[in-house]
Amino acid sequence: MAGVIENIRLRGISIEFKMVLFISVTFALAASVLIPLIQLVIFSFRVPLETESGQLIYGDNGRALTRTSIDAWRFALTQPGMLESLWNTFTVTVTRQLIGFPVAILFAWLIGRTDMPGGRALEFLFWIVFFLPIVSVVQSWILLAHPSYGILNQLLAKLPFIETGPFNIFGFWGIVWAHLIHSTIAVKVMLLTPAFRNMDASLEDASRISGASNMGTLFRVTLPILAPALATMFLITLVAGLQSVEIEILLGLPERFFVFGSKIYNLTRIDPPLFNEATALGVLVLIAVIPFTIWHRWISRRRRYTTISSDYKPQPLQLRAWRWPAFTVVLSWALICTLAPVITLTMGTFMKVFGFFSVPSGAWTLDNWRQILTDPNFVLSFKNGLYLSFGAATLSVILFTILAYIIVRVQSRISDLTDILTWVPLAMPGVILLLGWLWVFLRIPFLTPLYGTIFALVLVSALSRVTIGVQFVKSNLLQLSAELEEASTISGAGWWYTFRRVVVPILAPLLAALWVMNFVWAMGSALVPLFLATPESRPLALLQFEYVAAGKQEAASVVGVIVIVLTVGVAVAARFLGFRGGLSETRAISGNK
Repeated sequence: MAGVIENIRLRGISIEFKMVLFISVTFALAASVLIPLIQLVIFSFRVPLETESGQLIYGDNGRALTRTSIDAWRFALTQPGMLESLWNTFTVTVTRQLIGFPVAILFAWLIGRTDMPGGRALEFLFWIVFFLPIVSVVQSWILLAHPSYGILNQLLAKLPFIETGPFNIFGFWGIVWAHLIHSTIAVKVMLLTPAFRNMDASLEDASRISGASNMGTLFRVTLPILAPALATMFLITLVAGLQSVEIEILLGLPERFFVFGSKIYNLTRIDPPLFNEATALGVLVLIAVIPFTIWHRWISRRRRYTTISSDYKPQPLQLRAWRWPAFTVVLSWALICTLAPVITLTMGTFMKVFGFFSVPSGAWTLDNWRQILTDPNFVLSFKNGLYLSFGAATLSVILFTILAYIIVRVQSRISDLTDILTWVPLAMPGVILLLGWLWVFLRIPFLTPLYGTIFALVLVSALSRVTIGVQFVKSNLLQLSAELEEASTISGAGWWYTFRRVVVPILAPLLAALWVMNFVWAMGSALVPLFLATPESRPLALLQFEYVAAGKQEAASVVGVIVIVLTVGVAVAARFLGFRGGLSETRAISGNK
């Protein structure tokens, strides 16, 4: 028995459970992304009323009065330096992708499609690369490649033929390097490796039998089949380049190097903040992304991409003499991305003065750890960080899986609407969209009590990642043949039973990855708490951000190391549990064909 009621009867009308669920989830998503967006658009055309002396005019309800104006848009389009920041955004994004995309495809193919040794371990190393908090990674590479006191520069300067260290972590190439070393390559490897691993080897076997080489098969068969996943990666990284802020601020401002995101951020941080102008810039980004969203949907729907069916047959490619050279290359990059920042960050926790190895009273101390671990603010932030991370990760997996299923399996207008809605959060710069959510909590009376609560942080943290999460699940669902669900239905099982016992077990490794990714995002990101948290709900990421902003690099390093320990520990447990299911379930369902 399915053990679940598949229909709800209300006044004689039979309502399918799954349609009630799908419509409810889509409606909740629409309200969550469109209401903040509407607030932003309206806000971009409103400016406060002022007296001749520049004083704001307030109404009887205590709020500042406003008037309709296009001044914010005029400012946004004519601000000095805007064209330069747009060009900088383009060059940084294109350079990252030209370097990162081929490298990531090669690494993911070697790990997921060949018999290279240690594939699972190497894949997990790329997870660890992604787990490292972005502020911590930037801190560590500042210590390594600062033009004045960077460790690498100090070591190279001791060589007789080098006068000064050649590395400078600040500016254009420092920003590109930080992105490559933290997420640009790692995220692509994490998302593409399952897609490579889940491919039916019979397609490649047919290509090789026809006389094609291994590389010819890769470019003519493998990569075209993965077009949805590759298109998703391209679009996500393109939009991420338009809204990236943290690295550009930390490594760009010292060199007066601005990108689109840092320009928007600066408008919200100056005194008085220019929220209207920043919002207008954010809406421009949304408009620019629309053509790429349409292109992605066209790529995903123009042909059949199923690679897992009842005839599924995994068969890794034999590398022969290239096995160990390939392993060495992938391992070397993974260690550069993990060991270098982790070791450097750990060193920073024991330094009396961050970046200086020669201090008269001694360069090393345990006081940083003692002060942090006994600080009541740290204890409270530690608890808040756990609540936020577990809540956001769990909500994300449930929500994103249902949304992706609606998009892929429901052939109606509701799927088209859902797909479009999932792209809205990513299309808006994170800082601006958070302003929209802030105004939602402050201006809608029945939501005002939620402001500053862990529940609000969990909700917004999950929704802020809905684009990447849904596309992550969607790309893999496109490879899953519907005949597996049809077989379950023919056997008498209902939709909910089939979804739980067929679809979810097959996607278990993917969902474990998604859970851990969202745990890491919530634990390591300070952007959402920066706008919506109060001192009582401040998580670890915001505490670390405040330490960095105050110049307390040593304390920030301690918090960063603790975050790394938490995320890596959860990742080990989640991946172990997730990979016990997965494709073994597929083979069992298909009768071990």
